[in-house]
Amino acid sequence: MGAAVVLERDWFDLGNVTAVSVEMIKADVLSDGMRRLERAASGEPLPGYHPRGESPVPLWGGPA
Repeated sequence: MGAAVVLERDWFDLGNVTAVSVEMIKADVLSDGMRRLERAASGEPLPGYHPRGESPVPLWGGPA
């Protein structure tokens, strides 16, 4: 029973966090850290991201 209560509380917390986040985005008051998270969640490749096997430099002990 305890786990069900925790899950239920987290479910409602998710809605609150989402609502507050949307309001902060609309008001343009996100901190730098929150902007980085927003960019990371956008689905766009992050700076410095290279798909597996396409690194511009050789990695430790692996193929170039």
